[in-house]
Amino acid sequence: MSTEPGLLNPVELLVSMAERITFASHQNDVAVVADLVVRNNSAEAIEDLRLSIESEPPLFSGKTWNIDRIAPESEVRIRDRALPLAGALLSEINERVRSQVTLKLKKGDEVLIDTKRDLLGLARNEWGGASYMPELLAAFVMPNDPA
Repeated sequence: MSTEPGLLNPVELLVSMAERITFASHQNDVAVVADLVVRNNSAEAIEDLRLSIESEPPLFSGKTWNIDRIAPESEVRIRDRALPLAGALLSEINERVRSQVTLKLKKGDEVLIDTKRDLLGLARNEWGGASYMPELLAAFVMPNDPA
């Protein structure tokens, strides 16, 4: 699908996702993807789409969604956005790890959208800071720690 200059892309992918995750994110079931929407800006319905997400290195398990149909000038909001975090890997990280998240929207073999985002895997004892999920600070309180 192509578009003329100045016009909207026929298909858009709107993604709101975490920029950082840590072992505390895994333990507290924090979602990597907060919102995921596929928008059809064209005057024609789009059918038989496949949306996939994966990360490298794999800080979470990848997933694929099948989208049967998106009506003209409408959108589909993906509700099942749960991506199991790689708890074993996150518990072993001693230094920050940069992961690249790839989202692909395909119609058959044609790739309509291929977008990449960075995701930081923080060390298991590293807090993301007050500007990123300040409520996770409590996850680092360890009353039974011998120290």
